[in-house]
Amino acid sequence: MEFMRDVLREKKQRLEAAELRAGILEGYQDAIAGRTSKFSGNLKDDIARFRKRGK
Repeated sequence: MEFMRDVLREKKQRLEAAELRAGILEGYQDAIAGRTSKFSGNLKDDIARFRKRGK
């Protein structure tokens, strides 16, 4: 029983790591493509500016 828990735990950790890797790579691709902006210090304003830009 403990073996199965270990196997499932390891599989879950591998899936989570793969998701993190994919997110990091996506962020790098955004930076390479110029889809970034400088943080102004006000997240609320930055999000509003981003939403306006996307329309």
